[in-house]
Amino acid sequence: MPQPLSSRLPAAERDALVELANPRLVLGVAEGSYAGRACLPEGFEPDASLSAAPLEDRISPHGQAIASGGSTGRPKLIVDANPAGFDPESAHYGIEAGHVVLVPGPLFHTGPSSTRARRCCAAPRWC
Repeated sequence: MPQPLSSRLPAAERDALVELANPRLVLGVAEGSYAGRACLPEGFEPDASLSAAPLEDRISPHGQAIASGGSTGRPKLIVDANPAGFDPESAHYGIEAGHVVLVPGPLFHTGPSSTRARRCCAAPRWC
């Protein structure tokens, strides 16, 4: 499931969230930044010999996980209870299939990062 983080997070907060989330892959950090986890740096290019064939469909049981400092000051994750899958032919959050939505805002915030808002449109040029 996607769990976007602000690039401006202090290292201690980011480290605490990575520990809490226990991801299989951390993107945008140097290889070896998190022991025991696969890490890919910004600008990573896969080996050209890898297949470009589509992967099998897999649907996360949760749409996203958003970080929050919360009232305790200790970083925590808010995990979406809704599965990531949906019917692209039906409306979501009042957005009709095929319509375009622009949500200007940081992608690590729950509103702009709403995967449902981004995925509602069936137009491949935008989604």
